[in-house]
Amino acid sequence: MKKSTIGIIAGSTALVSAGTVVAFKTYQKKANNDSQGADLMQTVKTGADKTIQKVKTVIDDQIGMMNKEKDMLDDIGSKMKSSKGSQADSTIAKKDDIESPDAPVDDAEKGLTELDHEYRSEWIANGFPQTHREMERLEEEDDRT
Repeated sequence: MKKSTIGIIAGSTALVSAGTVVAFKTYQKKANNDSQGADLMQTVKTGADKTIQKVKTVIDDQIGMMNKEKDMLDDIGSKMKSSKGSQADSTIAKKDDIESPDAPVDDAEKGLTELDHEYRSEWIANGFPQTHREMERLEEEDDRT
């Protein structure tokens, strides 16, 4: 439940409680001075009961809305798990089939795909081999040692 909603509910409950206390104190004063105190107390009780029921209804409605939201999120989560990354995977697969946009201009980009082109700066920064020849040379050096 949102903090603002909790604050509104708590504030409403506090107002109902404070109103009930004030009304009860007024009733006690009237009961000592007047015979109409019983009628006033009954009116206060009825008003307090109605207000309490309204607050309970608001809380129940809020809980119902939150349960619906939770169910919707659960549905979305289960759909996302069952889809197995359809759109993102297909985009990556397409980029891995298209030649690098810099291949005609940059000799180092020849033979690389668009996906390779996107990761190339990271490879350079991390010292990964850039070509198959480089990879084969490194493998041969590893075999010798």
